Amino acid sequence: MAFSTLYAVILEVFAVILLGYTVGRLKLITSQESKGLGRFASLIALPASLFYNMAKLDFSAVDWLFLLGIFLAKTLVFIGVAVGCVAVTRRLDMARAGLFAIFATQSNDFAFGLPIFNNLYGRNESGFSLGDYVFLIAPISFIILNPIGFAMMEYGQSKRQGQSQSALKIAWVVCRGVFTNPLVFMAIFGLVLNPIINHKVPSVVEPLLQVLSRAFDGVALFYLGLSMVGKLKALPGLKVIIPIVLITTKLLILPLIADQLVDALGDTAIASTSNATSETDDLPSFAFLYGTMPTAPTLILFASHYALEFHLIATSLVLCTFLSAPIIFVSAHMISLKEFNIADLERQVERSFLYVSAICTAGIVWVLAMFLLAKRYRRFLHRLDIILISFLFVASMAIVTLPATDDVCPDDPRVVAQFWFQLVGVFGSRVMTAVIAVALVLVYQSGHQTWSKSFPVLAVVGIAVPIVLTTLLVGIGSVDTNGHSSCFNNVTGNNTNTTNGERIGFSHTGAGRFIYGDGQLILSTLLLSACVIVCISSLVKMARLYHQRKKQLNITRTDSQNGISTTEFPSESPVSIALSSINDSESSKSSSPGVNADTDEGRSPLVLRRKGSKLVKTPSFPKAMDIQSDEDRAERESLAFVEMSVDEDNTVPNQQTTRHLLFILYAIVSMLVGVFLLIWRLLNQKTSAVFYELEFMDGALNYGQA
Repeated sequence: MAFSTLYAVILEVFAVILLGYTVGRLKLITSQESKGLGRFASLIALPASLFYNMAKLDFSAVDWLFLLGIFLAKTLVFIGVAVGCVAVTRRLDMARAGLFAIFATQSNDFAFGLPIFNNLYGRNESGFSLGDYVFLIAPISFIILNPIGFAMMEYGQSKRQGQSQSALKIAWVVCRGVFTNPLVFMAIFGLVLNPIINHKVPSVVEPLLQVLSRAFDGVALFYLGLSMVGKLKALPGLKVIIPIVLITTKLLILPLIADQLVDALGDTAIASTSNATSETDDLPSFAFLYGTMPTAPTLILFASHYALEFHLIATSLVLCTFLSAPIIFVSAHMISLKEFNIADLERQVERSFLYVSAICTAGIVWVLAMFLLAKRYRRFLHRLDIILISFLFVASMAIVTLPATDDVCPDDPRVVAQFWFQLVGVFGSRVMTAVIAVALVLVYQSGHQTWSKSFPVLAVVGIAVPIVLTTLLVGIGSVDTNGHSSCFNNVTGNNTNTTNGERIGFSHTGAGRFIYGDGQLILSTLLLSACVIVCISSLVKMARLYHQRKKQLNITRTDSQNGISTTEFPSESPVSIALSSINDSESSKSSSPGVNADTDEGRSPLVLRRKGSKLVKTPSFPKAMDIQSDEDRAERESLAFVEMSVDEDNTVPNQQTTRHLLFILYAIVSMLVGVFLLIWRLLNQKTSAVFYELEFMDGALNYGQA
């Protein structure tokens, strides 16, 4: 497909969505009126389209191993999200686990994906297109995975309401909902009718089904835009982390897993049959592109029905839809390149590293200047930030000062020195990210004395580990001689146009170079994997502490009303300060002449805040907050004291823990992309357009952290 045609197709999809959003925003169509469009799309047009395509689908052209790969990828992500949700909260919150698992696996296949797939992939001689797989992939969600999520939400809802439902009753409710779903009924009906009519729909009903199928695309996209109106809400504090994790899982983790599983199963099939086709080569890329489709908006209905995180899910859906646009566009464009020149792509990736590093270097200088002028180097977390930024500066400068020519030897002392600084900077930024994650745990659960004692240890670990590992690699490792360097092979750009299936070479002179071959790949994989594990474990620990604090805050408020004071946190921790402030405010109800025990002011918890050079106790929230539920107040109060910490001068500056948490999430995404590419090089070692797209993403995320 031509680039202009692809651009027009994707632009058309988002233009219709934006048109629907604009019409809804201007209230030209009200929410009540839009329900008619939604009912037409979901109850008439989509079931008719699903039946029509299932009835005429030629199953002899279907690659069942591809469907198995997609099923395994979705199942792994579904289980991972559900287990992760339970592990983070450390309680059996089955309802939220099921809802979040559905979010990460249910794609907007028909309204969003079909127009792109049908225009990107043509039909073969038998009339089969890769876009037809959408009609076979969709039942994986609404017949297999979604019912499991519904069962989890039914169970969680009954436990939350204090009711006890038997497993048989839950199974009946779920099965009834599944088999009364018109999509399920029409899919099964079309599947049964397919062999009877020899996948040829009778001419009497085919025109009607075609009209309804064509009508679905425009109506569904327009209604999607209408349904977004009013859904984007600001999320308080740490709750913003949940959409980031869910969207990253849906738009990045699921596509990567699907790509690799489909590719592995495809290699197995080719090895057993010795038969490879162009469609077989396209399947991994198609799996990746399918995974980048945003989550279906029907999830809002599930959240509303079970009264679960409605605003969070609605906001996540809107963000997921618009964030998917650049990923889909770049992925589709790269996939449309049936032939490409490896050397040209590598040079473009390396050039992008250079530009990103140059911008990053300027940003680092600015950030360091702000840290010094604002004297943030006196704060615990910001000291570690300075070390991290210094490593990024070293890596960026090593990239910026790379030789402009490819005609250099990897064993040249100048090249080795530059490589040493670059790898130290990259390794150092990864290790320091893990160190900061551990430091955040200490901030959450420990007092000032623990921070002071732990800083030298954390700093030494963060600085020593990357230097030692890089020095050992350079001193012990052997230079790989199987790459593209003209110093070894006298090859300068002899890589002609290629398609999927050719070996990836090691770039010796580029920004992403691997001079030491497999040894460097293995070391990098182990280090990044360890850092990812440390960061994720720290986030889980912080989430558990956060929920414990909310629970403790509720208990403290109740005990304070009964004249009992109970705190179990270290005396110097921010939690202790906040909780003791609540007790002080409760005890002052009767002693303060100007405060009535029944007034809002008397019930407002007090926290320590900086006012000039002094610390004063002030109400942590305005009066309006008292009209909210106890759970909402506990949420906001816990967020307040999470942000507090004690510094060397016994003040209470803000350590910006929420911003550090967001940075840790960003770094985890960057490291996961890096680990995926390293494993790809080690095990797969085949070129594809998606690989170079991920190379660019890895460089932008890694060198653009500042």
